[in-house]
Amino acid sequence: MKKKSLEFKKFSSAWGFTIINSSPNYPKSNGLAEKDVGIAKMLIRKSTHEKQDLELYLLNYCNAPITGLQCTPAQLLQSREVRSKMNVVHRKKLFKPVIQNCVEKMRDSKRKQALYYNRGANINISCFEEGEKVYMQDKWTKNWHEGKIIKKLKEPRSYLVKDRNGRMLRRNTSFLKKIGIRKQIRVEGEREEYGKLSNEEHYNKICNQTYQKEDRTRIGRKVVKPKKLDL
Repeated sequence: MKKKSLEFKKFSSAWGFTIINSSPNYPKSNGLAEKDVGIAKMLIRKSTHEKQDLELYLLNYCNAPITGLQCTPAQLLQSREVRSKMNVVHRKKLFKPVIQNCVEKMRDSKRKQALYYNRGANINISCFEEGEKVYMQDKWTKNWHEGKIIKKLKEPRSYLVKDRNGRMLRRNTSFLKKIGIRKQIRVEGEREEYGKLSNEEHYNKICNQTYQKEDRTRIGRKVVKPKKLDL
């Protein structure tokens, strides 16, 4: 373990908080932090373009209502809005502290997000058993190689996988596929060629196969031109 990682673990233990690591090479698993970074970049870009104070943009953002909660970040933190040029007229009403209880609304919002996301996610294909052989994608070459599921981690859709070089890697199900599930491409005359290849080469060739628009469609069917003008 690196020295900085050990120091951070000691820091979390001293202050009593839990470290939750996101999935490697999968920014979607850390969507809240990614969104916060995007908002910060947007504020900096706009303030630079308008040549105005960045703190003024941050102040207006703190007074802007959050979608689905009908309350602002300043109200959640301080139980009242902060003074700005936009709300100075209604200072007596807005600056009076009012406790905002939005915990249940925030939990319901997260449940709805998880529900809608799980509808589109194919849970049956994304479930693997311990000791099962799978294909895992290399993050640099984008090729697929055989690996083995060691165990399922407590994080959602996350597994500990052993690659062909014996390394233990944590991977999201987006980078894992079952060996029995392959894309079926109907191409005549290529079955014999695929039979001479190994499983990994066969799978990579199917996934990376590209065809010219004038000869093949996206699913591999042969394009037959009309013979109406062939006199």
